[in-house]
Amino acid sequence: VDESERDRLIEEAANAQQAKRDAQWAREAEARATLMAQVKASREEQIAQKQRNKVLKKQQAMNELAQMKEEMGRIEGVEKQHEAALRAERLQNRLDIQAQIRYKEEKQEYRKHMKIQEGIAAKAAEADYQNMINQAFQQSEPRQYFPRKSTQWFT
Repeated sequence: VDESERDRLIEEAANAQQAKRDAQWAREAEARATLMAQVKASREEQIAQKQRNKVLKKQQAMNELAQMKEEMGRIEGVEKQHEAALRAERLQNRLDIQAQIRYKEEKQEYRKHMKIQEGIAAKAAEADYQNMINQAFQQSEPRQYFPRKSTQWFT
């Protein structure tokens, strides 16, 4: 009985030892499963965060592209306005220069015309004066000529 009792005690101790090992293995398996679940959840959260960051970066890039396009359109509009202003200024300068040239030409023509008119007026005045002199000459009595009598002193 002793031996059977001892075998039984050994068996019970072995069973208790095995139960302890089984419990330890179960705890370790549960811990591994929990850790793996945590790692999986963490990895899925990292992947989701990475995907959100990727979408956010893509959206930011699209916004930046839209802003750049808008800015380029605005810059092109400003450049077109500037070019139009330059063209208008050049045209105005050209028109001003042409007006100045026309004014100088007209002034020169006016001076020529005035010289011609002065010449005509001077000729007319000279002709009137000559007519007046001729009329005065014709209306005046003929000049009488009274020469000195010559004497012959020594003959």
